[in-house]
Amino acid sequence: MRPVRTAAARAEVEALMEDRRQWQAKRGYTDARQHCPDADTDEVGLYEDDVLIGYLHLHLHREPVLQHWGRGGSEPSVLLCDAYGVPGRDDSIGRLMTLWATDFAARNGCTWARCEVREPKPSSVAVPGRLSAFLRSECGWEQTNLYFLPSGERVVHLQARALDRRGLAPMIRCEIPVPGPSVTAVEGEARHA
Repeated sequence: MRPVRTAAARAEVEALMEDRRQWQAKRGYTDARQHCPDADTDEVGLYEDDVLIGYLHLHLHREPVLQHWGRGGSEPSVLLCDAYGVPGRDDSIGRLMTLWATDFAARNGCTWARCEVREPKPSSVAVPGRLSAFLRSECGWEQTNLYFLPSGERVVHLQARALDRRGLAPMIRCEIPVPGPSVTAVEGEARHA
């Protein structure tokens, strides 16, 4: 995982997001971008052999700013505002990003990694619940809340407990700095960076 800071990295992210939007549109899925507050945000890329295969837009919540999450919203968390993987590629990118996000949350002293999944209202083309079902069944996220927007779309709140995964370094090398006291990353080559 590397920070997205250069113009070249940003262009790679934009290309990945556009590929994803086109892939979703062909299948009748909506592009559910979430609002990510401007403060304390990081954009990070998951790379394999220097090729971008995943993207996360993160917001670190140390203050109780997720009131719309209910009672648990006051616990420190990392909110995944946007998450994209290479479209049509089914090789555990979501699982890898989940492992990294829960580890990143733990290293930042947070209790949870969280996300809000916007799902389309039922139609003949779109299948509501597909992404949230995948995150629950395949990636270990738990649903905490569900509400409906005036448009008929629903928003599912999901969270995964923060967990220190020091053994993750051989699989995912992390170059994202952690503010304050942090766990030192294991040096060495990694298949995913």
